[in-house]
Amino acid sequence: MTPAAPVPIEYRLIGPTEGGGVGDLLVGLDQRQGRIRLQALISEWLRMENLVVLTGSGTSVSAGGKTMANLEKEVLATIEALPDLPPSIKPIIESRKNAVASARAC
Repeated sequence: MTPAAPVPIEYRLIGPTEGGGVGDLLVGLDQRQGRIRLQALISEWLRMENLVVLTGSGTSVSAGGKTMANLEKEVLATIEALPDLPPSIKPIIESRKNAVASARAC
């Protein structure tokens, strides 16, 4: 009796390949191997500290998104509205708001 062939993984992970192209990084892995690879990647991503991703400069303006300048303005307003904001943070926010206003005036 021959063992059953491994079932291909049901997920795809698209990214840069060894050859410099773009492809499925899980191709050729069975369900178990693919799941282990995905779990390792997700675990690594979750251990990243202080990671913030801000997109702006038009990546989603047509769908109501913000440009980078407007995004910073919104982030500062959100931080400023926090009820437990330490007083030492307010001068930093004001400084950034002034810098943004000065940049727009140029």
